[in-house]
Amino acid sequence: MQDKIDKPLIVYSASAGSGKTFSLVQNYLKLTLANHVSPKNFSKVLAMTFTNKAAWEMKERVIQALDWLAYPLRETAQETKKAKQLLGATMVTTELTEKTIQNRAKRVLSEILHHYEDFNILTIDKFSLRLIRTFSRDLDLQEDFEVTLDQNLLLEQVIDELMSKIGQPDEQEVTQLALAYAKSNAEEGDKWNFRGSLVEFSKVLTNEKDQVYIQELLKKKFDETTYAEIKEELQSIERQHTQKCLSIYEYFQSLNTTAEDYPSKSTGIYGVLEKLPSRQIRDAKPPSKKIKQTLDGDNVKENHNVDGQLMEMMGALFAMESEVSERVYTLTKIKTNFYNLALLKHIAKELNEFKEKKNIIGIFEFGQRIAELLKKENAPYIYERLGNRYNHYLLDEFQDTSRLQWVNLIPLVHESIANNYENLIVGDPKQAIYRFRNGLVEQFVKLPAIYNPENDQNFAQLSNYFLQMGRKVSLEDNYRSRKNIVDFNNSFFERLLKNMPEHFNAYYEDIRQNAKGDEGGFVNIDFIEKATKDELVEMERAFLLEKVEQCIADGFDPGDICVLTRGRKEGTRYAKDLIEANKGYKIVSSDSLLVSSDASVGLCIDYLNLRRNSGNKTTQVKFATTFYRQKKKDPIIELSQFWKANKVGDFDFESFVRNEFETMETLFFPYENLYGLGESFIDLIGLNELKNPYLHHLLELFQNYDLKYGPDIRGFIEEWEKKLKNSTIQMPENKEAIKIMTIHKSKGLEFPVVILPRLSWKIKTSNNHHFVKAEEDVVLFSKLSKNDVPSYMSVAYKKEYDQLLLDELNILYVAFTRPSERLYVLTETKQPSRSDGFFSQINQPVALTTAAWENDDLIEKTETSLQVGEELPVEKTQKKGETADHNFYPNDLKDFLWFPELTLQDDEALENEQLEEERQYGSELHLLLSMVKSDDTVETALNHLAVSGEITSKWIPELRKTATSTYELLDKQDFVQNAEQVLDEQGILINERETKRPDKIFVSGKNAWVVDFKTGKPLNKHNTQVLNYCKNLVAMGFEKVEGYLLYTTTIELKKVSE
Repeated sequence: MQDKIDKPLIVYSASAGSGKTFSLVQNYLKLTLANHVSPKNFSKVLAMTFTNKAAWEMKERVIQALDWLAYPLRETAQETKKAKQLLGATMVTTELTEKTIQNRAKRVLSEILHHYEDFNILTIDKFSLRLIRTFSRDLDLQEDFEVTLDQNLLLEQVIDELMSKIGQPDEQEVTQLALAYAKSNAEEGDKWNFRGSLVEFSKVLTNEKDQVYIQELLKKKFDETTYAEIKEELQSIERQHTQKCLSIYEYFQSLNTTAEDYPSKSTGIYGVLEKLPSRQIRDAKPPSKKIKQTLDGDNVKENHNVDGQLMEMMGALFAMESEVSERVYTLTKIKTNFYNLALLKHIAKELNEFKEKKNIIGIFEFGQRIAELLKKENAPYIYERLGNRYNHYLLDEFQDTSRLQWVNLIPLVHESIANNYENLIVGDPKQAIYRFRNGLVEQFVKLPAIYNPENDQNFAQLSNYFLQMGRKVSLEDNYRSRKNIVDFNNSFFERLLKNMPEHFNAYYEDIRQNAKGDEGGFVNIDFIEKATKDELVEMERAFLLEKVEQCIADGFDPGDICVLTRGRKEGTRYAKDLIEANKGYKIVSSDSLLVSSDASVGLCIDYLNLRRNSGNKTTQVKFATTFYRQKKKDPIIELSQFWKANKVGDFDFESFVRNEFETMETLFFPYENLYGLGESFIDLIGLNELKNPYLHHLLELFQNYDLKYGPDIRGFIEEWEKKLKNSTIQMPENKEAIKIMTIHKSKGLEFPVVILPRLSWKIKTSNNHHFVKAEEDVVLFSKLSKNDVPSYMSVAYKKEYDQLLLDELNILYVAFTRPSERLYVLTETKQPSRSDGFFSQINQPVALTTAAWENDDLIEKTETSLQVGEELPVEKTQKKGETADHNFYPNDLKDFLWFPELTLQDDEALENEQLEEERQYGSELHLLLSMVKSDDTVETALNHLAVSGEITSKWIPELRKTATSTYELLDKQDFVQNAEQVLDEQGILINERETKRPDKIFVSGKNAWVVDFKTGKPLNKHNTQVLNYCKNLVAMGFEKVEGYLLYTTTIELKKVSE
């Protein structure tokens, strides 16, 4: 045990720009350089953070600090100055002399570099994975398991696996539930195909916060009897209500009264009486104030003719509706999601079986797996098995830590502080913006005590101990921003909190900071009146371009400017605005530069579609339209010359090709792979992929697909539509490129200039489904609502609204605290009213705050803007030893080769090329065989494919020979000669996601024969594949089905069997 210290658990509440990383590094240095500490002590320190990027940055900072302390005389005067400052700070932290620090830093740095695997700065997920791998056998996992990060794809695969079992004899329960679900949807007017609904619902299985509800629901019984009981109870209430309404309406009609006989006429009770025949209990609303007055007679005058008995009957109706409304609401919600909940048990079972079969675990399981481990073993034993025992824990970004992650770390931190070892937890509740990833900011607010909403007795005891052994320290100084920006944020957020729920103060108790940066700084918020959507878009564009131009004119580099957005969609639009401004702006963004947003890429994709289906008129017109748009020409004018007989729609594609490409052969050239196809087409239309990063990225996508699947155009297009079109291009940061990123991505970063062109995003409380505890033993899964709902729903809505409002407030705080020099914001002042007590947009509380903020010593405000400070020009001088640009710019290979048409390949490359050629030959042979109907049509199909460039010319003789021999063999078969219909690559729909495509199906009445062509060697999986085709055809109603494999290498037809 080390020397006794006052409080072994320190909690830093680190506001934006407060030097959090510097403080973390200083603590790390203290633990590795202090007296009585071995140079190897770094291996006893475990530092964990939230993201890989943050972990890498912390490692880099620690290594740099040790290097600077060991060798403070650097190459440049500026670096030497920084190293001396660091040395001075470290002397204060460690209470060591300069010489001692230098010597120890050298030894520790050497130990880290020689034992880097023991340098433990990593993410919580990576640490959890290390534990899981060490204890894989204890957790019933195979040692070589894989981790899947894409939980949505995993769930889709599981749902498809489950739905493929529908109709199988041993899956009667699933089949009955699925059929009932489809029937129920059809009766309700919804889509019978419920796959999408099921996939969306199944995501709850991966949500940490929902696990309590999930376990409760998995114990419940969901069957047709239960559903029938719910439906009958609901219908019974509806029947009673309808009968009551009709009875009252019949009496009302007998009175022969008009609207003039009732207070408020049609807007009062008369309007309700008129609509009684169609009044539904589910939609019935409580009586308004005016109607209540009429029922009591308070607003009935002498000229009115209001029947007392009728009012008693209406009063009884309203009372009945009030009495049963909550039950009706609950039953309706249960019925809506009944089959989702009923199938949940089967999905959970299928998920476990699927993961076991594929030997994978989801990253979302890590917390639960560690919890299982800790139940079995105590902390000391765990670390003995790990081969390392950690004495100190440094936990960064704690406000984003999930409940389960913290609960799993508590025993380890507890053991450490019990042995009087120093531990550090760092976070900022004002920057908690990852609640959607299960981050629980309340845990940090409660520290050093332990957040314990369940009132667990063990945690209560631990909480008292942590409180006794720990203390919280606020880092109140801001070293990032100039004084005016710090002062603005201090005052703005203090004022903003007055328009927020009172309990938000606990998260913002240390909002005020001391400005330690230079004087100056500038803040500009422009106000705009409520405008149409198109007007807002144009205003945002003008605001963005004006501010960028102003900053560059004032001496800032484009790379000093960061444009922040709430979502990726706006970022893409702003990137386009900047590029189309024709000012030569360069953009760098990991969020906004979607590869599909570039017109040249769109033309390449349309060309792929054309190569895939060259005879389709719609595809031809789309390609021609995109071609002219890319050429900056009006497609309507240009295409007019190619309409046959001036008839729009009847496109003369051959004339278009002759006009723009001279010949069909020029446009439909032969190719060997997708990369070559893309490269040749880009050259054909006069573009240069090295000058267009979008095209460069598209070619990378082509190459990656080639390596995995070969030159399959159809497959690539399917993958493009599924996910590739949403990939973003990666550009290196440099001083010439303006940054565009989401506010979430900007967290932890700083920029000289921040521009926020849109501060009016919505607070979307009712978008997602949530588990809600309703009646006793009743859990609903529903969207939240606040109007005309039971109390349990309004309480759930208010809780979720408060959490969402805090999320959006924190996002605003993160955005406003990124700049060091200037902050520009554009926001609306007029918004929807807040009459119901809820904000619907974040600019509502901002507008209320700025409207009430009168001119003072800090701000200057007009009707259209609020400003702090002045826009002073800056002088930028290149520092000694720096170069202007360290980025790599690619050049054409022909610039470096004497003979650019010659290249060298090693044996492995030649082998891969040979395999690639075999794959391509097989693909082209399949294409030819799919177009041939018999041996006498081989030549016709071959000529068509050769002209269109869809087959390689060097293989034409071999393709002709193989196709002719194949169909000569087929034509001799009885089932071919007697076939009434021949289906080529006919899709068999297995489910919404999966389609099987046998090469040939020969049909005669209720009989079918399947033939699948194979170009390689016979394999067992070929037999299995054709048998599956046959089973699917039997399921479709065919009485006799036979399957055959035709191997084109040996021209041999084999019948498949079980």
